[in-house]
Amino acid sequence: MGTKIWGVGLNSDNQVTKVVVAGREAVGRLEGVTLAASDRPDDFRFEQTSVTIGNYLLRRISVTPARIERPYTAESSGQLRFTFVLKGSMTITQAGRRVLLNPGDGAVSIGWQSYLSVIPEETTVVRVTIEREILDSKGILFPHSVRKLSQRSILSSGLAAFFNELFDPRYYPLPPAEVARMSDLIDAFFVELHLAYVEKFRAAEDRKDDQRAAVIGYIRGRAGDPDLTVASIAEHYDMSMRTLQRLFRDAGTSLRDEVAAVVAQHESRADGRAQVGAPAPSASIGG
Repeated sequence: MGTKIWGVGLNSDNQVTKVVVAGREAVGRLEGVTLAASDRPDDFRFEQTSVTIGNYLLRRISVTPARIERPYTAESSGQLRFTFVLKGSMTITQAGRRVLLNPGDGAVSIGWQSYLSVIPEETTVVRVTIEREILDSKGILFPHSVRKLSQRSILSSGLAAFFNELFDPRYYPLPPAEVARMSDLIDAFFVELHLAYVEKFRAAEDRKDDQRAAVIGYIRGRAGDPDLTVASIAEHYDMSMRTLQRLFRDAGTSLRDEVAAVVAQHESRADGRAQVGAPAPSASIGG
C-alpha cells in the first residue's frame, strides 16, 4: 500500500513538523499523485511543514508540477479547507466547478466532495483544515463546491501574511494562553472568509448580520490592542465611520458599546489569569 499524500506528516500538535519526499520512488509510493508525461519523476519534490493549533491544522506545501487527486473519505467528510497560494499557480476542480489560483488568490473547498488539483509549475500554498462541526457551532454556512476568494477578500483581513509566521518552529510549543489567542485570530479570519463566499441572492439583512458578525470577530481577535477604536475598525474594512456605525445602529446596538463590552471581557479574563498566577506567554506570534 502507498502513502496517501494528504496524510503525510500530520503528527504536529503544537509542534512544527517538516517532511520532504522526492524523486522517482516518492511518485510511486504516494497515493493520489500523478505526473504529466513531460515531467521527469526524478525531479519530483513534495515538501510540507505542518502544525496544529487548537482546532486548526495548518500546512505549508511546496510541490513541483503534479496532479493531486483527493477522494472523498469518511475522515474528510467532516472537514472544510482553505487554500492560499504564496507562489506559482494551480487549478482546483470540485463538483463541476474549476477555479484558477495565482499568487494572492485563495479558495474554500469542502471535504465531502472529491477534488482534483493540477499544479503546472513549482507552487507553494498554505492550507488550513478545520472540522465542519466547529464552524457549525459558529453558524457559518458552506459552499456546495470549491469557491475562489479574490485577493481583496483575503488580504482585507490583514491575516494572509500572518500564516507564514505560524510555521516558525522557534515559537513552539505555544503556552495555552497563546494557543487560545491564535485560535481566536484564526476564528475571526474564517468568519471573514465566510463573507467572501456568501451567496449573492441572500437577503440584504442576512448579509448585514454576517457583516456584523465579522466585525465582532475582528474586535475579539484584537481586544488587547490599545489602538483598537471605531476609527481603526472602519479603516480596516475600508468603510466610513458613519457607514460602519449605521450597520450596528440598524440592529439596535452601538459599535462603541460592542467594542467596550469585548474589551471589558478581555480585561476580566486577563485579571483572572493574573490572580491564579498563570505564566505569561514565552513567545508571541504576529506581534
